[in-house]
Amino acid sequence: MNILEYLNQVAVTQDQFLSVAVKPQFQIDENHMAVQNANTSIMLGCIRDRYTANLLLYDTRNHITLRKYLESVQFTGESFRQLLLQLIEGVDALAKLKLFQTNILYSLDRIYVDVVNKRLKLCCVPVRTTLTINDAMQAFAELLREMVQTVRIPDGHMLFGLIFAHLSAQRFNVVNFYRDIMDYEDVTQKRSYRAISRVMLCFFITAFVLALAVLGVPLWGLLSKTYAITQFIDMNTIYFEALLFLAGAIVASLICIPLRETRKRRRKKNKALPQAARKTKSKQGAQAPSAPVPAPAPAPAPAPTPVIPAAAPVGGAPQAAAVAVLVDEKGGDIPITTAEFIIGREADFASLCIDQPSVSANHASVLQQNGQFYLRDNGSRNGTALNGKELAPEERVLLKDGDDVVFAEVRYTFTLRYH
Repeated sequence: MNILEYLNQVAVTQDQFLSVAVKPQFQIDENHMAVQNANTSIMLGCIRDRYTANLLLYDTRNHITLRKYLESVQFTGESFRQLLLQLIEGVDALAKLKLFQTNILYSLDRIYVDVVNKRLKLCCVPVRTTLTINDAMQAFAELLREMVQTVRIPDGHMLFGLIFAHLSAQRFNVVNFYRDIMDYEDVTQKRSYRAISRVMLCFFITAFVLALAVLGVPLWGLLSKTYAITQFIDMNTIYFEALLFLAGAIVASLICIPLRETRKRRRKKNKALPQAARKTKSKQGAQAPSAPVPAPAPAPAPAPTPVIPAAAPVGGAPQAAAVAVLVDEKGGDIPITTAEFIIGREADFASLCIDQPSVSANHASVLQQNGQFYLRDNGSRNGTALNGKELAPEERVLLKDGDDVVFAEVRYTFTLRYH
Protein backbone atom coordinates (compact mmCIF):
# COMPACT_ATOMS: atom_id res chain seq x y z
CA MET A 1 0.00 0.00 0.00
CA ASN A 2 1.31 3.47 -0.90
CA ILE A 3 1.85 5.81 2.02
CA LEU A 4 -0.45 8.46 0.50
CA GLU A 5 -3.32 6.18 -0.52
CA TYR A 6 -5.37 7.24 2.51
CA LEU A 7 -5.45 10.89 1.29
CA ASN A 8 -7.75 12.54 -1.22
CA GLN A 9 -6.01 15.90 -1.55
CA VAL A 10 -3.29 17.99 0.07
CA ALA A 11 -3.22 21.75 -0.57
CA VAL A 12 -2.22 25.07 1.01
CA THR A 13 -5.03 27.56 1.68
CA GLN A 14 -4.81 31.32 1.19
CA ASP A 15 -4.47 31.89 4.95
CA GLN A 16 -1.36 29.64 5.12
CA PHE A 17 -3.02 26.50 6.44
CA LEU A 18 -2.21 23.06 5.07
CA SER A 19 -5.45 21.33 4.10
CA VAL A 20 -5.36 17.51 4.18
CA ALA A 21 -8.45 15.61 2.99
CA VAL A 22 -8.64 12.02 4.30
CA LYS A 23 -10.59 9.40 2.38
CA PRO A 24 -13.95 8.50 3.99
CA GLN A 25 -13.05 4.84 4.60
CA PHE A 26 -10.19 5.81 6.95
CA GLN A 27 -11.06 6.81 10.50
CA ILE A 28 -9.35 9.74 12.18
CA ASP A 29 -7.79 8.72 15.51
CA GLU A 30 -8.79 11.28 18.15
CA ASN A 31 -6.19 10.08 20.66
CA HIS A 32 -3.46 10.43 18.05
CA MET A 33 -4.65 13.97 17.28
CA ALA A 34 -4.69 14.95 20.97
CA VAL A 35 -1.14 13.73 21.56
CA GLN A 36 -0.01 15.40 18.34
CA ASN A 37 -1.44 18.77 19.38
CA ALA A 38 0.28 18.44 22.77
CA ASN A 39 3.69 18.08 21.11
CA THR A 40 3.81 20.93 18.63
CA SER A 41 7.56 21.39 19.20
CA ILE A 42 8.18 18.48 16.80
CA MET A 43 4.86 18.24 14.91
CA LEU A 44 2.43 20.60 13.28
CA GLY A 45 -0.75 20.93 15.29
CA CYS A 46 -3.96 20.05 13.45
CA ILE A 47 -7.70 20.60 13.83
CA ARG A 48 -10.79 19.23 12.11
CA ASP A 49 -12.54 21.48 9.64
CA ARG A 50 -15.97 22.34 11.03
CA TYR A 51 -17.71 22.25 7.65
CA THR A 52 -16.11 19.34 5.79
CA ALA A 53 -15.88 15.79 7.11
CA ASN A 54 -12.47 14.13 7.29
CA LEU A 55 -10.69 17.39 6.47
CA LEU A 56 -7.70 18.35 8.64
CA LEU A 57 -6.12 21.80 8.85
CA TYR A 58 -2.48 22.34 9.87
CA ASP A 59 -1.22 25.77 10.93
CA THR A 60 1.88 26.49 8.77
CA ARG A 61 2.09 30.22 9.41
CA ASN A 62 5.63 31.35 10.29
CA HIS A 63 6.93 28.17 8.69
CA ILE A 64 8.62 27.38 5.39
CA THR A 65 8.83 24.06 3.63
CA LEU A 66 11.95 21.94 4.00
CA ARG A 67 12.54 22.24 0.25
CA LYS A 68 12.64 26.03 0.41
CA TYR A 69 14.86 25.88 3.48
CA LEU A 70 17.37 23.59 1.76
CA GLU A 71 17.43 25.82 -1.32
CA SER A 72 17.80 29.13 0.54
CA VAL A 73 20.35 28.30 3.27
CA GLN A 74 24.06 27.76 2.61
CA PHE A 75 24.81 24.52 4.43
CA THR A 76 28.12 23.04 5.50
CA GLY A 77 28.72 19.34 6.00
CA GLU A 78 28.33 19.70 9.77
CA SER A 79 25.14 21.82 9.65
CA PHE A 80 23.53 19.35 7.22
CA ARG A 81 24.53 16.47 9.50
CA GLN A 82 22.80 18.23 12.42
CA LEU A 83 19.68 18.66 10.26
CA LEU A 84 19.67 14.92 9.50
CA LEU A 85 20.00 14.07 13.19
CA GLN A 86 17.14 16.46 13.99
CA LEU A 87 14.96 14.75 11.37
CA ILE A 88 15.72 11.22 12.63
CA GLU A 89 15.18 12.18 16.26
CA GLY A 90 11.89 13.87 15.36
CA VAL A 91 10.63 10.68 13.72
CA ASP A 92 11.84 8.70 16.72
CA ALA A 93 9.89 10.98 19.07
CA LEU A 94 6.65 9.75 17.47
CA ALA A 95 7.54 6.16 18.36
CA LYS A 96 8.19 7.19 21.96
CA LEU A 97 4.79 8.90 22.04
CA LYS A 98 3.14 5.68 20.70
CA LEU A 99 2.07 7.46 17.51
CA PHE A 100 2.06 6.19 13.93
CA GLN A 101 5.42 6.72 12.22
CA THR A 102 3.81 5.38 9.07
CA ASN A 103 1.51 8.40 8.80
CA ILE A 104 4.19 11.06 8.46
CA LEU A 105 4.10 12.86 5.12
CA TYR A 106 7.68 12.12 3.99
CA SER A 107 8.05 14.95 1.47
CA LEU A 108 10.18 18.08 1.20
CA ASP A 109 6.98 20.05 0.60
CA ARG A 110 5.16 18.59 3.62
CA ILE A 111 7.89 18.87 6.27
CA TYR A 112 8.21 22.40 7.63
CA VAL A 113 10.87 24.51 9.36
CA ASP A 114 9.99 27.11 11.99
CA VAL A 115 11.41 30.44 10.77
CA VAL A 116 12.03 31.56 14.38
CA ASN A 117 13.93 28.70 15.99
CA LYS A 118 14.86 26.75 12.79
CA ARG A 119 13.33 23.54 14.17
CA LEU A 120 11.81 20.89 11.91
CA LYS A 121 8.08 20.23 12.20
CA LEU A 122 6.64 16.96 10.91
CA CYS A 123 3.22 16.73 9.35
CA CYS A 124 1.54 13.58 10.69
CA VAL A 125 -1.96 12.47 9.65
CA PRO A 126 -3.82 10.87 12.61
CA VAL A 127 -5.58 8.01 10.83
CA ARG A 128 -5.62 4.24 11.21
CA THR A 129 -4.19 2.42 8.22
CA THR A 130 -2.71 -0.95 7.32
CA LEU A 131 0.71 0.49 6.49
CA THR A 132 3.77 -1.27 7.89
CA ILE A 133 7.03 0.08 9.23
CA ASN A 134 8.75 -1.07 6.04
CA ASP A 135 6.49 1.26 4.04
CA ALA A 136 7.50 4.14 6.29
CA MET A 137 11.21 3.37 6.01
CA GLN A 138 11.01 3.14 2.24
CA ALA A 139 9.39 6.59 2.17
CA PHE A 140 12.02 7.87 4.63
CA ALA A 141 14.83 6.63 2.36
CA GLU A 142 13.26 8.40 -0.64
CA LEU A 143 13.05 11.59 1.44
CA LEU A 144 16.78 11.36 2.20
CA ARG A 145 17.57 10.86 -1.47
CA GLU A 146 15.50 13.93 -2.37
CA MET A 147 17.22 16.01 0.33
CA VAL A 148 20.68 15.15 -1.00
CA GLN A 149 19.61 16.00 -4.55
CA THR A 150 18.22 19.39 -3.44
CA VAL A 151 20.83 20.74 -1.02
CA ARG A 152 24.10 22.29 -2.22
CA ILE A 153 27.14 21.75 0.02
CA PRO A 154 30.62 22.62 -1.33
CA ASP A 155 32.37 20.23 1.09
CA GLY A 156 29.61 17.61 1.34
CA HIS A 157 30.93 14.88 -0.98
CA MET A 158 32.10 12.66 1.90
CA LEU A 159 28.82 13.00 3.81
CA PHE A 160 26.83 12.37 0.60
CA GLY A 161 28.91 9.28 -0.06
CA LEU A 162 28.02 7.95 3.39
CA ILE A 163 24.31 8.63 2.81
CA PHE A 164 24.27 6.99 -0.64
CA ALA A 165 26.13 3.98 0.72
CA HIS A 166 23.17 3.36 3.06
CA LEU A 167 20.56 4.14 0.42
CA SER A 168 22.15 1.72 -2.04
CA ALA A 169 22.00 -1.19 0.42
CA GLN A 170 19.54 -4.00 -0.30
CA ARG A 171 17.49 -2.93 2.72
CA PHE A 172 17.69 0.54 4.25
CA ASN A 173 18.52 0.24 7.97
CA VAL A 174 17.74 3.44 9.88
CA VAL A 175 19.44 2.18 13.04
CA ASN A 176 22.80 1.84 11.28
CA PHE A 177 22.23 5.08 9.40
CA TYR A 178 21.60 7.00 12.63
CA ARG A 179 24.72 5.50 14.22
CA ASP A 180 26.97 6.38 11.28
CA ILE A 181 25.60 9.92 10.95
CA MET A 182 26.12 10.50 14.68
CA ASP A 183 29.70 9.18 14.52
CA TYR A 184 30.54 11.04 11.30
CA GLU A 185 33.26 13.68 11.56
CA ASP A 186 34.13 15.90 8.63
CA VAL A 187 37.68 15.23 7.45
CA THR A 188 38.09 18.91 6.58
CA GLN A 189 37.72 19.79 10.27
CA LYS A 190 40.36 17.18 11.16
CA ARG A 191 42.69 18.74 8.62
CA SER A 192 42.11 22.22 10.06
CA TYR A 193 43.07 20.99 13.53
CA ARG A 194 46.17 19.31 12.11
CA ALA A 195 47.05 22.57 10.35
CA ILE A 196 46.73 24.43 13.68
CA SER A 197 49.01 21.85 15.32
CA ARG A 198 51.62 22.30 12.60
CA VAL A 199 51.46 26.10 12.99
CA MET A 200 51.93 25.76 16.75
CA LEU A 201 54.94 23.47 16.26
CA CYS A 202 56.53 25.85 13.74
CA PHE A 203 55.96 28.78 16.09
CA PHE A 204 57.67 27.14 19.05
CA ILE A 205 60.62 25.97 16.92
CA THR A 206 61.05 29.52 15.56
CA ALA A 207 60.76 30.98 19.07
CA PHE A 208 63.41 28.55 20.35
CA VAL A 209 65.83 29.45 17.54
CA LEU A 210 65.30 33.17 18.13
CA ALA A 211 65.82 32.76 21.87
CA LEU A 212 69.02 30.83 21.23
CA ALA A 213 70.32 33.50 18.84
CA VAL A 214 69.22 36.59 20.80
CA LEU A 215 69.83 35.42 24.37
CA GLY A 216 71.98 32.30 24.27
CA VAL A 217 74.89 33.65 22.23
CA PRO A 218 75.40 36.85 24.32
CA LEU A 219 75.12 34.93 27.59
CA TRP A 220 77.60 32.34 26.36
CA GLY A 221 79.97 35.17 25.41
CA LEU A 222 79.74 36.69 28.90
CA LEU A 223 80.32 33.38 30.64
CA SER A 224 83.21 32.36 28.40
CA LYS A 225 84.56 35.94 28.30
CA THR A 226 84.96 35.82 24.55
CA TYR A 227 86.32 39.20 23.49
CA ALA A 228 84.71 39.17 20.05
CA ILE A 229 81.30 38.93 21.71
CA THR A 230 81.71 40.90 24.95
CA GLN A 231 82.91 44.09 23.26
CA PHE A 232 79.58 44.38 21.41
CA ILE A 233 77.27 43.36 24.30
CA ASP A 234 74.88 45.86 25.85
CA MET A 235 73.36 44.31 28.99
CA ASN A 236 70.39 46.67 29.03
CA THR A 237 69.52 45.55 25.50
CA ILE A 238 69.73 41.91 26.57
CA TYR A 239 67.43 42.51 29.53
CA PHE A 240 64.94 44.35 27.30
CA GLU A 241 64.97 41.57 24.69
CA ALA A 242 64.51 38.96 27.42
CA LEU A 243 61.41 40.76 28.70
CA LEU A 244 60.02 41.03 25.16
CA PHE A 245 60.60 37.33 24.54
CA LEU A 246 58.94 36.39 27.86
CA ALA A 247 55.89 38.55 27.04
CA GLY A 248 55.66 36.99 23.57
CA ALA A 249 55.82 33.48 25.04
CA ILE A 250 53.00 34.29 27.48
CA VAL A 251 50.78 35.72 24.71
CA ALA A 252 51.48 32.72 22.48
CA SER A 253 50.56 30.33 25.30
CA LEU A 254 47.30 32.18 25.95
CA ILE A 255 46.41 31.76 22.26
CA CYS A 256 47.59 28.19 21.68
CA ILE A 257 46.48 26.49 24.91
CA PRO A 258 42.71 27.22 24.39
CA LEU A 259 42.99 25.90 20.83
CA ARG A 260 44.56 22.70 22.10
CA GLU A 261 41.92 22.33 24.84
CA THR A 262 39.15 22.85 22.26
CA ARG A 263 40.62 20.05 20.16
CA LYS A 264 40.80 17.74 23.20
CA ARG A 265 37.17 18.46 24.15
CA ARG A 266 35.99 17.78 20.60
CA ARG A 267 37.92 14.49 20.43
CA LYS A 268 36.50 13.46 23.83
CA LYS A 269 32.96 14.34 22.69
CA ASN A 270 33.28 12.35 19.45
CA LYS A 271 34.50 9.31 21.38
CA ALA A 272 31.74 9.64 23.99
CA LEU A 273 28.83 9.81 21.53
CA PRO A 274 29.12 6.24 20.19
CA GLN A 275 29.66 4.90 23.71
CA ALA A 276 26.47 6.59 24.91
CA ALA A 277 24.64 5.19 21.92
CA ARG A 278 25.85 1.67 22.68
CA LYS A 279 24.81 2.00 26.34
CA THR A 280 21.34 3.15 25.39
CA LYS A 281 21.10 0.39 22.82
CA SER A 282 21.99 -2.27 25.39
CA LYS A 283 19.29 -0.94 27.74
CA GLN A 284 16.59 -0.83 25.11
CA GLY A 285 17.40 -4.23 23.68
CA ALA A 286 17.03 -4.35 19.93
CA GLN A 287 16.21 -0.62 19.59
CA ALA A 288 19.00 1.81 18.80
CA PRO A 289 19.39 5.13 20.66
CA SER A 290 17.04 7.78 19.39
CA ALA A 291 16.63 5.84 16.18
CA PRO A 292 13.20 5.93 14.64
CA VAL A 293 12.64 2.26 14.01
CA PRO A 294 12.60 -0.61 16.51
CA ALA A 295 14.38 -3.81 15.57
CA PRO A 296 12.23 -6.05 13.36
CA ALA A 297 10.59 -9.07 14.91
CA PRO A 298 11.72 -11.67 12.30
CA ALA A 299 15.08 -13.39 12.42
CA PRO A 300 18.06 -11.13 11.69
CA ALA A 301 18.85 -10.61 8.03
CA PRO A 302 21.87 -12.47 6.67
CA ALA A 303 25.15 -10.69 6.19
CA PRO A 304 25.22 -8.60 3.00
CA THR A 305 26.79 -10.31 0.04
CA PRO A 306 28.81 -8.55 -2.63
CA VAL A 307 26.63 -7.01 -5.31
CA ILE A 308 27.88 -7.98 -8.77
CA PRO A 309 27.22 -5.13 -11.21
CA ALA A 310 24.99 -5.87 -14.15
CA ALA A 311 26.34 -5.93 -17.66
CA ALA A 312 27.08 -2.56 -19.21
CA PRO A 313 23.99 -1.01 -20.82
CA VAL A 314 23.68 -1.35 -24.57
CA GLY A 315 23.92 1.71 -26.83
CA GLY A 316 26.23 3.75 -24.62
CA ALA A 317 23.67 4.44 -21.88
CA PRO A 318 25.31 5.78 -18.70
CA GLN A 319 25.93 3.26 -15.96
CA ALA A 320 24.78 3.93 -12.39
CA ALA A 321 27.33 5.50 -10.03
CA ALA A 322 29.09 3.03 -7.77
CA VAL A 323 29.58 3.34 -4.03
CA ALA A 324 32.46 1.28 -2.67
CA VAL A 325 32.26 -0.39 0.73
CA LEU A 326 34.46 -2.70 2.77
CA VAL A 327 32.43 -5.54 4.33
CA ASP A 328 33.92 -6.97 7.53
CA GLU A 329 33.64 -10.58 8.67
CA LYS A 330 30.51 -9.79 10.71
CA GLY A 331 28.71 -8.35 7.66
CA GLY A 332 29.06 -4.67 8.60
CA ASP A 333 29.46 -2.11 5.81
CA ILE A 334 32.19 0.54 5.94
CA PRO A 335 31.58 3.02 3.09
CA ILE A 336 34.65 4.45 1.32
CA THR A 337 33.81 8.16 1.35
CA THR A 338 37.11 9.90 0.52
CA ALA A 339 39.46 10.01 -2.46
CA GLU A 340 42.18 8.53 -0.23
CA PHE A 341 40.60 6.20 2.33
CA ILE A 342 43.29 5.36 4.90
CA ILE A 343 43.22 2.13 6.91
CA GLY A 344 45.29 1.98 10.08
CA ARG A 345 45.45 1.75 13.85
CA GLU A 346 45.67 5.51 14.60
CA ALA A 347 42.13 6.84 15.14
CA ASP A 348 43.03 10.50 14.52
CA PHE A 349 44.69 9.69 11.21
CA ALA A 350 42.87 6.72 9.65
CA SER A 351 39.48 6.80 7.91
CA LEU A 352 38.99 3.18 9.03
CA CYS A 353 40.52 2.52 12.46
CA ILE A 354 41.42 -1.13 13.18
CA ASP A 355 42.38 -1.47 16.83
CA GLN A 356 44.74 -4.43 16.44
CA PRO A 357 48.46 -4.50 17.42
CA SER A 358 49.36 -6.21 14.13
CA VAL A 359 47.93 -3.29 12.10
CA SER A 360 50.24 -0.33 11.49
CA ALA A 361 49.25 3.25 12.29
CA ASN A 362 49.15 4.07 8.55
CA HIS A 363 48.71 0.57 7.16
CA ALA A 364 47.15 0.90 3.70
CA SER A 365 44.93 3.11 1.53
CA VAL A 366 42.08 2.69 -0.92
CA LEU A 367 42.47 5.32 -3.64
CA GLN A 368 39.69 6.53 -5.92
CA GLN A 369 40.70 7.81 -9.36
CA ASN A 370 38.60 8.23 -12.52
CA GLY A 371 35.83 6.01 -11.15
CA GLN A 372 38.27 3.18 -10.31
CA PHE A 373 39.41 2.02 -6.87
CA TYR A 374 42.99 1.00 -6.10
CA LEU A 375 44.56 -0.69 -3.05
CA ARG A 376 47.97 0.51 -1.87
CA ASP A 377 50.14 -0.76 0.96
CA ASN A 378 51.68 2.18 2.85
CA GLY A 379 54.81 0.29 3.95
CA SER A 380 53.01 -1.57 6.74
CA ARG A 381 54.88 -3.80 9.18
CA ASN A 382 52.78 -6.96 8.64
CA GLY A 383 51.74 -6.39 5.04
CA THR A 384 48.55 -6.14 2.97
CA ALA A 385 47.19 -9.03 0.88
CA LEU A 386 44.76 -8.97 -2.06
CA ASN A 387 43.09 -12.31 -2.86
CA GLY A 388 45.90 -14.14 -1.02
CA LYS A 389 48.75 -12.26 -2.76
CA GLU A 390 50.79 -9.91 -0.60
CA LEU A 391 51.44 -6.42 -1.97
CA ALA A 392 54.89 -4.87 -2.07
CA PRO A 393 55.34 -1.60 -0.11
CA GLU A 394 53.79 1.34 -2.00
CA GLU A 395 52.45 -1.08 -4.67
CA ARG A 396 49.07 -0.02 -6.10
CA VAL A 397 46.64 -2.65 -7.43
CA LEU A 398 43.22 -2.23 -9.07
CA LEU A 399 40.31 -3.43 -6.90
CA LYS A 400 37.38 -5.39 -8.36
CA ASP A 401 33.99 -6.17 -6.90
CA GLY A 402 34.21 -9.12 -4.49
CA ASP A 403 37.99 -8.91 -3.91
CA ASP A 404 39.28 -10.33 -0.62
CA VAL A 405 41.52 -7.86 1.25
CA VAL A 406 43.56 -8.66 4.40
CA PHE A 407 45.25 -5.96 6.48
CA ALA A 408 47.79 -7.89 8.60
CA GLU A 409 45.31 -10.41 10.10
CA VAL A 410 42.02 -8.51 9.57
CA ARG A 411 39.92 -9.57 6.57
CA TYR A 412 37.47 -7.45 4.53
CA THR A 413 35.59 -7.87 1.25
CA PHE A 414 35.68 -5.01 -1.26
CA THR A 415 32.18 -4.50 -2.69
CA LEU A 416 30.70 -2.09 -5.25
CA ARG A 417 27.07 -1.08 -4.82
CA TYR A 418 25.16 0.72 -7.56
CA HIS A 419 22.34 3.22 -7.00
